[in-house]
Amino acid sequence: MLQPFDRGFNDVLALFGAGRLAEAEAAAFALAAAHPAAVAAHNILGVIQASGGKSSADTHFQKAIALKPDWDEPYANLGLTLCQRRDFAAAEAPLRTALDLKPTNAAAAVSLGNALRELGARDEAAARYRQALAAGADQAVVHNNLGAVLLDLARASEAAASFRRAVEIHPAMAEAHLNLGRALRHQGHFAESLPSLERAMALNPTSGETAVVLANTLRDLGRTTDAIAVYSRALELKPDDREAGYNLGLALNAAGRHGEGLAAIAASAGIAHLSVTPSGPAPARVDIAAPTGPTFIGAWRMDRPEDCDQLIDFFERRELDHAAGRSARGLDTTVKHSTDLTVLPKDLDKPEFAAVKAHLRHLEACIGDYGVQWPHFGAMLKQVDVGPFTLQRYEPGGHFQHIHAERMSFGFIHRVLAWMTYLNDVEDGGETTFPHYDLTVRPQRGKTLIWPAEWTHVHAGMVVKTGRKYIITGWMHFPHSSGPIAK
Repeated sequence: MLQPFDRGFNDVLALFGAGRLAEAEAAAFALAAAHPAAVAAHNILGVIQASGGKSSADTHFQKAIALKPDWDEPYANLGLTLCQRRDFAAAEAPLRTALDLKPTNAAAAVSLGNALRELGARDEAAARYRQALAAGADQAVVHNNLGAVLLDLARASEAAASFRRAVEIHPAMAEAHLNLGRALRHQGHFAESLPSLERAMALNPTSGETAVVLANTLRDLGRTTDAIAVYSRALELKPDDREAGYNLGLALNAAGRHGEGLAAIAASAGIAHLSVTPSGPAPARVDIAAPTGPTFIGAWRMDRPEDCDQLIDFFERRELDHAAGRSARGLDTTVKHSTDLTVLPKDLDKPEFAAVKAHLRHLEACIGDYGVQWPHFGAMLKQVDVGPFTLQRYEPGGHFQHIHAERMSFGFIHRVLAWMTYLNDVEDGGETTFPHYDLTVRPQRGKTLIWPAEWTHVHAGMVVKTGRKYIITGWMHFPHSSGPIAK
């Protein structure tokens, strides 16, 4: 025969299981009041309140912990509740305690993995997800979360294996199909990623995020017309998606629809307008004379080379926004091997972008002096535009050693000039070569180059042999009528 507490506890569970939360909470309160030393009553009351989003659940978990400090469940439940409120720092301690008490508590291991990933401790997050799997949590969501953190760690092949296991367990899990497509893209397997992304889109046809990744893949595969259609669909689903708008602009440019393309880029990512008319003193010129004679390559020294340190710090603080370096040929480390961070001109007025905006003012002074050095250019254009640009880091072995120009197809016909500033001195390697002029430029902190985008100025970035190389680089193109002005 059941004891009164057991009958009451079973009644609470039945009400909770039936979704009758208010009645379940009231019954749990009565049970805890009648049995104040019953740890299970306080724990279930916390669970019920947490399911309703009530922060008072914490008090009941703490009461259960005080009554029985060697029981893992209330610690795990408290940690899970804090994770749901996105207080990951506070969640870490109770989740660790739960696992110290019971290493096979799979739910606690998953929650701790989630918290650690959000806190940036990705290696341990992966270990905790593996701990949950070893404890028997062979669930699609755990494999998906493990794959996600492995992808964060640039371990795309391992991530793909985890995502494959997730879709094997749960074939209708759209997120896992999407993530598998992403992992394959990271490895450069664009054709192989397409079925996963199409499946993800079919399972979740209202996902703007999936539509963007699918459209990116179609563009990488050269299916520009299809990509434009899917980007347009993505913007219908998520009108403020800047990635979709920017990439739609790139696809329209590739299709020869430059007016529409630049308008899409201006509306989504922004375009900075730089005056070619000098308005103040120019930065000091740097002599990079080539043995062949004039090169139309301008070079200057930043007035404050120490500002380069701020730009490097800006890059390093945005690790989650880093991406493998790409070229017009796509993702291919034999062509380009770097880590890139894209900057959108629309963000330049944000306080944290102050150093980047200041660098555009330096760039404007350089282009003004470029027009002085080559007056026909200054007479031809009174303004140039700068769209999204990148900061890049090259580790030892990194390079962009494929000989290339910045206007090599109809999609880039709007480009006029390229620009680049070296942000640090490189110990050995990393030079920029211009083979038509027998010119090699050594990377030196604060040195800015501007050169024509044409085939006449093909160039390459040599392998970094020792140390790291940081640059900030982009293009100047013919003026467009809209976009925020970088002043």
